[in-house]
Amino acid sequence: MSDINKNLLYNQVHFELLLKLYKSSSEDFDSVENIYELFTVIASEGLDIDRSSYWKIEGENLICVDLYDKVQNKHFKSDVLHSKGLEVYFNALKEGIAIVADNVLTNKYTQ
Repeated sequence: MSDINKNLLYNQVHFELLLKLYKSSSEDFDSVENIYELFTVIASEGLDIDRSSYWKIEGENLICVDLYDKVQNKHFKSDVLHSKGLEVYFNALKEGIAIVADNVLTNKYTQ
């Protein structure tokens, strides 16, 4: 692999995943939930991570719309995180801080 290819932001896998998203339309899906499932699968594949998820904020709670586990090849839904006891995490979200946590147990926002 040339030095140029090693330093590219996108590689062939990323390109193919983006193309898959681009070619998708709302008519390809039975429901909005199926769209979230596609997004979480593509995020997991594109970032080469075992789990990815999509959450929405409802009041003082975070609701898991879809969590994809690549190892199990399954989607999970309906987890809820309540803000009580997780003030540091919720304040970071409200302030727009991008939380990148390689280890949720040691990250200052996710402990």
